Amino acid sequence: MTSNHKKTLLIGLGLFVTIVVSLLTVYWVRRPTPKTVTVASPKPTTTASAVPVPILEVGQAKCSTTFVVACGSASPSPSGSVFPSPSTSASPLPSTSGVPSPSPSTPPEASLDCVTKEVYENDSRNRAGFYYLEKRIADASTLVSGTTVTYNVIAKNNGGASASDVQISDTLSTNLNFVDSDADCNYESSTRTLTCTLGSLSAGSQTQRSFRATLVANSTTSIANTAEVFSSNGQRDACSVQLDATGKVVTPTPTAEAPAELPQAGVFEVTVGTVGVGLVLLILGLVGLLLI
Repeated sequence: MTSNHKKTLLIGLGLFVTIVVSLLTVYWVRRPTPKTVTVASPKPTTTASAVPVPILEVGQAKCSTTFVVACGSASPSPSGSVFPSPSTSASPLPSTSGVPSPSPSTPPEASLDCVTKEVYENDSRNRAGFYYLEKRIADASTLVSGTTVTYNVIAKNNGGASASDVQISDTLSTNLNFVDSDADCNYESSTRTLTCTLGSLSAGSQTQRSFRATLVANSTTSIANTAEVFSSNGQRDACSVQLDATGKVVTPTPTAEAPAELPQAGVFEVTVGTVGVGLVLLILGLVGLLLI
């Protein structure tokens, strides 16, 4: 090995040692310091010395005023029971110890939920305001135009307070023609919107509304329908049902939630990674020198 090679090798070793020493110094300076916890010494408690209490005489019996006790009278009553004499002890003063007063609890709130929306085959007995929900459509052979189906929406108040002015709103697509509905539902043909007035929904209760519609479809049509449940306090929830082109009810696929935050590397991990990179570069430099 020539003198130039030796000088280059020594320079490379010197740079590597300098990098390692610098990184170790940074790690030593930035290393987490243990926290010192100061424990307060307990304050000595003062025990009240016992104060002698005089003994009161009532007839032949003696009663201590140290405790609130019943003292028998000198002559028993005809029933044989003993009546307590008037107590001469002072009534206890209210405690001055700081007892935290209970904070006011959070008042219960309503919580509206559009539980589910289902689609059923039409029953020959169905009529406006009266529907048989017995054959839920899960897999029809195909969507035939002109077929009548029945939609049913279930709304529930999962909160602890009553929800007022609750309504169900359902906008029909051009693939659905409105037929009839429950009595408290109104269909607006200009906006193709069905609105059902539920009124007040008490805590924990649920209700449902139904309507019928005919399909306007072909072999490639997919029909989706969404209902919304809302109240005057601003709460709102929605539920949907969809029939694909083959007549099957489409089940929505839940989306995976992204992690809240990415893991962060500490000082030790950064130091080790940098030293590893330095070692790789040094080895590559030595191999290059040997090949020259």
